[in-house]
Amino acid sequence: QRSHSTICPVFCCKSNFIEPFFSNSIDDDKKKKLSRIKKPTLSIDLVDFLDNFYFNFSFETLKKYLISKKSKKWEYLSEDEYGSYVEGYQQYLFEEIERNKFLIDNHNSKLEKIATLEEECDKRKENINILRKEIREIEDEILSLKDELNVPYY
Repeated sequence: QRSHSTICPVFCCKSNFIEPFFSNSIDDDKKKKLSRIKKPTLSIDLVDFLDNFYFNFSFETLKKYLISKKSKKWEYLSEDEYGSYVEGYQQYLFEEIERNKFLIDNHNSKLEKIATLEEECDKRKENINILRKEIREIEDEILSLKDELNVPYY
């Protein structure tokens, strides 16, 4: 137990250590100790957050920062635990996709509709350009004939 005495996580639960830091991140010596005791440890970097906000921030701002990838990293996590977390996260994603299937399908349906309408719009614009060209050719022929007959343009 003496070799672990310098590991003092701020938060501990049954399965993980969570260590927020305000100045120095977890050093290599401490990482080795965490590896020996096989305790998954997540560090939370509050240095950048405090540099940006000092102590003038809302709970919501802090929450968004903590959720972001930039705020945290695993200092120690075994391959088995990593696989377990990945599987759990994949399961969560599958459940979220299934739960939101109607919204996703509705969204995709609207995207398809947009693509169809854009294609139709482009075709009609091309038809307009063709008609404009034909109108210009007819107007040019009218002007040419008026010139031959010395008929005023207006």
